[in-house]
Amino acid sequence: MGKAEEELSLSAAAAQEEEGRGSPGGNAGARCRHCLWIRRVVRPRCVAALVLGVAVLLSALFWLPPFLRDGADPDGLDSQAGSNIIASFQLRKPLSQLKAYIPELQYDVSAEIGVANSSVIIISLERLPASNWTNVVFGIWPYPKDSNISSAGLSILRSNFVMLVTQQSTLRLTASLFGNPSFFQVLQFPGGITIIPPQSGFLLQKQLMFNFTLNFSINQVYNKINELKDQMKSGLHLNYFENLYVSLTNLRGSTVTPPTIIQTSILLSVGNRPPSQLRLKELAQAITPARNLGLNNTVFGIVKQIRLSSFLNHSINGAGAPSSAPEPHPSHPSHHHHHHHNNKRSSSSIGD
Repeated sequence: MGKAEEELSLSAAAAQEEEGRGSPGGNAGARCRHCLWIRRVVRPRCVAALVLGVAVLLSALFWLPPFLRDGADPDGLDSQAGSNIIASFQLRKPLSQLKAYIPELQYDVSAEIGVANSSVIIISLERLPASNWTNVVFGIWPYPKDSNISSAGLSILRSNFVMLVTQQSTLRLTASLFGNPSFFQVLQFPGGITIIPPQSGFLLQKQLMFNFTLNFSINQVYNKINELKDQMKSGLHLNYFENLYVSLTNLRGSTVTPPTIIQTSILLSVGNRPPSQLRLKELAQAITPARNLGLNNTVFGIVKQIRLSSFLNHSINGAGAPSSAPEPHPSHPSHHHHHHHNNKRSSSSIGD
């Protein structure tokens, strides 16, 4: 027993001496114990998850476009945002309050009008002068980025936008956070956009069509559509049973920037009997730039680019022809903005 104890104590002392020589300060053993503890706690799976999380965060930062600008220029959004589908609406909430809820706002808008393979991103929040209102500009991107929104998806989006502009439907957001949105407008949409004001007419009858261009936005013309139709009916000397049916088109897909192409049909309120050759000739001769289509130029400006359907065109020469609608043609836009809905008769300028 004594010999065994002596040998054990000698071997322990030798091991301790060797440990001291191997590491200055005698900390090598402690360091090794720390290394073993770290290897036990920090597993390779945790490191991989951490690296993946950082990668996702960086990709998200590079994907998000700039927002929260104090001011926004609708005409410069395409180059800044990279989206060709851009719209806006207004919230009666201060900008400072909305900043904290951008993810919720994006989610609500996407849930309301989003389509497959698309992502809604808030482009900018703009405080409206001298008010608690904020203008929200958002874009719709393909998702994933290298994909495309289908033609069916674009058709659904366009239809949703038209219904929101004409207030046939509303954008329902979380009321406690955002209240009720108003003044939904389209800033850009591929292939253009057409707004048809609420009106009645039997569209299956043979239509006498023409179109013309006004240097105002769809929104501005829409707000005075009743006055426009009344002045045209008087200026074209329409009979009491002849009505006008109009649609408003912007080839850039904007409801807030000029110009607007007004496609007009002359419809019968009763019956479906085609007009006489004499009546067709009278109408064709009345639809001329010289008379400005009966429109007050202090309200609607000068009518441009009047185009008759082939049916009306041939009527001038005394020969009827199959009717085809005149194709809208692009013209150079200028910039007018109007932010008030009002369909009442007025003698003021259309831009007021």
